[in-house]
Amino acid sequence: KNFRSLHLGAFLLGCTLAKAHDKCQDHVVLHVAGGKSKNVAAAKLYSRFGFIAIPRHSEGGPFARPDKDVFVLGDIGSALHDVPWRAA
Repeated sequence: KNFRSLHLGAFLLGCTLAKAHDKCQDHVVLHVAGGKSKNVAAAKLYSRFGFIAIPRHSEGGPFARPDKDVFVLGDIGSALHDVPWRAA
């Protein structure tokens, strides 16, 4: 069965961010497993939550490793407020 239409990834990410926000965390850094070109669904999900892609190190980005596919969310509270929540 295909579970993508149930939006479980959005639910789990939202719950994880809410828990981090409750613990007074204000930002998140993550790496897309397999790279965003191979994991397009994950990259789109993170973008919907307000994560921004960090430039590769060779393009002036701050991280030498991993060299690509790093995303940052700078304000968890605002992101949770701005996410277009909808019923699955």
